[in-house]
Amino acid sequence: LPASEARVHRGLRRRYNRRRWRLDLLQRIFEEEMDALDPEFFIRLKQSALLLEDRTTESSDALYALFNDDGFTEKDYFEKFPTIYHLRKWLMETDDKADIRLIYLALHNIVKYRGNFLQQDKVDLTSENANISAAVNEFCMTLQEYCDEMGIACDACENEEEITEELGDTQLTRSQVAERVQKLLGLREGDGALDKVATKKMAKALATAVVGLSSEMADVFFAGEEKPAEPKTKIYLSKDEEADALQESCPDNGLPLFEAMRKVYSSYVLQEILSSSPGCTLSANKVADFERYGEDLKLLKDLFREYAPEMFDEFFRGEFYSATELHPQKHIYDKSKAKGYTKYNVDHSWPYAEFRKSVEKALEKTAAVNDPRYANMRDEFRAERFLRRLKTSDNGAIPFQLHLEEMRKIIAGQQQYYPFLEKEKEKLESLVSFRIPYYVGPLTTKNARKDAKENLRF
Repeated sequence: LPASEARVHRGLRRRYNRRRWRLDLLQRIFEEEMDALDPEFFIRLKQSALLLEDRTTESSDALYALFNDDGFTEKDYFEKFPTIYHLRKWLMETDDKADIRLIYLALHNIVKYRGNFLQQDKVDLTSENANISAAVNEFCMTLQEYCDEMGIACDACENEEEITEELGDTQLTRSQVAERVQKLLGLREGDGALDKVATKKMAKALATAVVGLSSEMADVFFAGEEKPAEPKTKIYLSKDEEADALQESCPDNGLPLFEAMRKVYSSYVLQEILSSSPGCTLSANKVADFERYGEDLKLLKDLFREYAPEMFDEFFRGEFYSATELHPQKHIYDKSKAKGYTKYNVDHSWPYAEFRKSVEKALEKTAAVNDPRYANMRDEFRAERFLRRLKTSDNGAIPFQLHLEEMRKIIAGQQQYYPFLEKEKEKLESLVSFRIPYYVGPLTTKNARKDAKENLRF
């Protein structure tokens, strides 16, 4: 493998290993209380993805993997909590004693997907006070310093207010925001070596990067030089592996700018995520997104029933996989043959833009084009707000502080019923907030190198 690709795999392994380590620690904290209620819960949770015949627990023949109580089954669970965010929101709001298994599942999700550390210096960051202005201020200042060093004229600091305003407009598409920000950066020829074309490319790369579009980072950090063979320089900041690989190879003088760009991107996406229910918690916004998704799907189906009924089954249904002895399920859609919404729903690798095009292609030659509902839907599609999934790469922009905020609220509400939550509060919070520094040397003395006097080198 090329070094850049091997680096990505190494980083992923390290990330997944640390995630498993955090979840193991979480289970140890809950172990005693869980054993008193449901000793096999953690085993069933681990084996929940297996077929019934492959499970090894005493309850392997039970209908449901997690909840099989007389008064509460998995069917009841999903009716009450369609998504994990519904559960997190309910636990933050209820005054009643919750099942310890529900508390564990919520905290498991928080610890597993704890968010990024791009704004770890803002310890008081919450869903209520999250805004983009501080990130834009840092970005403009570091860009000005970088441009001064490169001999490029720059108006970013003079236009900081306008840049913040454009990035804060959630009604514009990302392409529209990028186009406006590019002009406001005001990059142009100075007394450096870069010409008009190179500075224009740099401005475009900066503007597209901070709104999450594909961006050629070589135009920023290797301008006027030969583009490096690796790592990949045309990246999305939403893809952590690509961004981390590039950050490791970024020139020292460009590193502060790259980090500032990532902070702006994170804040830009975060304000979109928190716009569904302003001033409320992350989970409250996700629940609002879930409800909106249902309304959007109903609208899309209504338009097809009214204007393209002959395409309804093809677009919203499809062929199932053939049942076999090994896989007897009869109602799983075949991804390779799925079309339209069915494909979008079952194949998460299918680009959102392709789904939008398939909808427009199906309805653009019908009377739907005269329906104001269709015009509104098309605008929402182009702004990437129509039928957006809850789980996308945008979630990588959520800072850990927002997850920590919810963990604290859940603990505060349930510690009166489960004293161990208050006792272990510091440990629980550390599972979300602690991050091993970029490099601190070996984390174990096993096999560590020693000097001539048998002292550890680190």
